[in-house]
Amino acid sequence: MDIFSVLTLLGGLAMFLYGMHTMSGGLEKLSGGKLQSTLQRMTSNTFKSLAFGAGVTIAIQSSSALTVMLVGLVNSGILNLEQTTGMIMGSNIGTTLTAWILSLAGINSSSVLLSMLKPENFSPVIALAGVMMIMVCKSVSEAVSRRILQLCRDKNITVNKLATLSAVTQSTVNDIINMKSKNIGIVTLKKLCDGLQITITDFFDDDMFKNLEQEIY
Repeated sequence: MDIFSVLTLLGGLAMFLYGMHTMSGGLEKLSGGKLQSTLQRMTSNTFKSLAFGAGVTIAIQSSSALTVMLVGLVNSGILNLEQTTGMIMGSNIGTTLTAWILSLAGINSSSVLLSMLKPENFSPVIALAGVMMIMVCKSVSEAVSRRILQLCRDKNITVNKLATLSAVTQSTVNDIINMKSKNIGIVTLKKLCDGLQITITDFFDDDMFKNLEQEIY
């Protein structure tokens, strides 16, 4: 090993430490917000930590990248050592799951159940289920948007006035009306109902939701 190899090693180590320092600083700014609360829920016990670590590793295809991110999360105080231990163990499981899924392509059997384990067979089923879920979510978002507009007309108020009365930001109400919000929280919906001076039960007591329920089932 010559001097240039040593310099390359030290340079790479310095870049790694600088990257960790920069990422930790950025994560510290996010601590205490939605990121921390979400991660706390996803890693509240060992089983959740294992599953979450495996899922993230399958998604990003790198357990090393997840480990580096976890170091930054611990340094910033968003996660503790116990939570990250479960995620690291889960990342090792996620690494092997990818190879295991690919190995299922070699299954040769006349059994329908075993044949469904092959990626080319179960992938279309998963894709179809995903499309159906998207269609249902879109239908629900459309029904909620139409119901809010209908109630605003009945109450003779504008959407902007509703945002003020319900203490919900104008951008959030606009996203709901324009069906840009994929997941309307129950707290937000409760505030909108309070602004309209109705209950959540009254909000969903409409033919459009009854028809939607019939379409789903």
